[in-house]
Amino acid sequence: MDALRRGFFMGLFSETAPEPPTVEVNCSCAPAVPSTPPALEDSNEIGVSAYLFLGVWMVVLYYISHTIWLERHRFLQTQAAHQAGFATYLTYRFGHWYAWTQAASVKVLLVLSATLLVVGGLGHSVLSQSSIQESLWRSWIWIADPDGGESALPGGHAVGVVVSIGGMLIFALLLSLITSAFEDFLWQIRHGSLPVVEGDHIVILGYDRSAIWMIEELCTAMETSGGGLIAILASEGKAEVENWIQHADINLRNSSVVVRTGQAYNEEDLTKVAVQTARRIVLLANKKVSREEADAQSLNALLTLQGLDYTPSKERCTIVECCLVRNQNLFRSLASGPMQVLATQDFLGQLLVEASRQRGLSQVISQTLGFDGMEFYIAEVSGIEGWKFGDLLFALGSSIPIGYMNGAQAVLVPSMEYIFTGHERLICLSEDASTLVKSITPGMREKAMKAKHVRWSAAKSLPGSVKEQVAHESITVIIGWNEGIGSIVHEVDQAVGPNSTVMIYSPQDEDVREEYLDKCQVRLNYKYQNVTVEHEQGALGARYRLEALPLEKAQKIFILAEKMVECEDEKDRLTVATLLQVRDILRVRGTCKPDLVILPQVLGKRAEKNCWKSGLIDYINSNRLACQVLAQVCQSPSICSLFAELLLGNTAR
Repeated sequence: MDALRRGFFMGLFSETAPEPPTVEVNCSCAPAVPSTPPALEDSNEIGVSAYLFLGVWMVVLYYISHTIWLERHRFLQTQAAHQAGFATYLTYRFGHWYAWTQAASVKVLLVLSATLLVVGGLGHSVLSQSSIQESLWRSWIWIADPDGGESALPGGHAVGVVVSIGGMLIFALLLSLITSAFEDFLWQIRHGSLPVVEGDHIVILGYDRSAIWMIEELCTAMETSGGGLIAILASEGKAEVENWIQHADINLRNSSVVVRTGQAYNEEDLTKVAVQTARRIVLLANKKVSREEADAQSLNALLTLQGLDYTPSKERCTIVECCLVRNQNLFRSLASGPMQVLATQDFLGQLLVEASRQRGLSQVISQTLGFDGMEFYIAEVSGIEGWKFGDLLFALGSSIPIGYMNGAQAVLVPSMEYIFTGHERLICLSEDASTLVKSITPGMREKAMKAKHVRWSAAKSLPGSVKEQVAHESITVIIGWNEGIGSIVHEVDQAVGPNSTVMIYSPQDEDVREEYLDKCQVRLNYKYQNVTVEHEQGALGARYRLEALPLEKAQKIFILAEKMVECEDEKDRLTVATLLQVRDILRVRGTCKPDLVILPQVLGKRAEKNCWKSGLIDYINSNRLACQVLAQVCQSPSICSLFAELLLGNTAR
């Protein structure tokens, strides 16, 4: 009844009607269990947590004390007391631990914070007669929000001031740790230490300023597929390399370039550029050292690459730039997968001599090797069985067949009467992959024969004819000196007749030059048969020394990038200046022959522009050509056999 009356009066003074009381009848004879108030349960949980925290702190305190005792024992055993006191020794040992322990700063900060929390909590509990959990909580408030005057209890002010000061010191330490960690993170970003997380990308190991051309060529090649990622591992600083790339004014064509700092022979550095998941790995030779040293560095990098755990991929291929032809087989023996090895430096020497056969040929070579115009493709075309090579020339539309692949062997410009068996793959020049013909239908033969008849008739009506060049006695002048001169003299010896002369003018010592040419003949297993090498020494810019050279008698004049000049830009400036001097000397003498080819070797874009401004179209940019070849092989590794045929074969010139 009392419960009913209480519910009635409460309903009178409440805004809502109360629920009708429920009368429970307990028929059990068991005594009722009193319920625990919620506040008491929370207090018990907080007390357990507080004592558990104190227990953990006591364990940590015991560990630190035991460590100090062990260090004291070690201090006495090592007889270090005569050097300094124990406090100095302990500071030394702490510094050693701090330097070699991961996250040492965080551990120190946690121990100091916990110690301040416990000491402040115990002090407040003793002085203010509060519970330990309440004191620990108030100590934590003082650490996080310094306000020692909040407590009105005796002793609370003093403990609050001490704990608040300690909290400010810990907060300052925390800020310094966060700042240091953020600075370390920024340092890793600036210096290229963060790993690249990519797959199916291109990795370039090693970097010099000539790699700018390769990046540009690869971006052009990948434009049709929507672009790609190029990861560069450079020994130079990340910011420096990125600055070079940005100032090179490259059109990336939807591709991206990331740079990391490291060495190609260091496994940890290789993982920075995700070598294990790359589609192509391009190992560039170090052109700042001798050829032997460059190949030695590449061999060490290949050994490191051999030991990596790669992600299975059918497209993965390694392209290696080799300096010495004799080391190519050694490089291939270290392959951990498909590998193509190219001796680009000897290739450049051969191209330089080939480009001197006819004026304007150097531009044709550059356009052919690049991705801007017609490109090399190896295509499988069905329906070619029974076709003659001469007829097939007019059946592929805008694509131009220049040879075929028979297995792994490349045959360039075969006989016009060669009949295809159907197992060959065609080597074509085409604008891009989309213009390649996939198959030949029977109806295309009649159209091809008509086109062949029309074009042959037009060719016969042209005035003049192409005459085969006959090797005869000649004088070749080479101004400048670098390590590519061995292959240049080798090619000149094969292109000229007996009793010919090669005049080399350079500031390099004559003894050094003769010794190097002897080594080159041993490397190539070839002795000069048609040429006699003569040497003149002097500065490239000295006009009176240039006037003493037989320039008016020369059939070809090569101006090389001088090795003794370190900066590439300075090499180009010296080359262009020498070119202008030579042309002016010939103009003054009035002996400039129309068939004379003056072929300078340049390295950068600025020198190319200067050559164009001077009216010279014959020049070889060795950096561009080398990177164009590497980029072609990078995009289509099977095309490497084509370049091997261009280098070593005699099927086409």
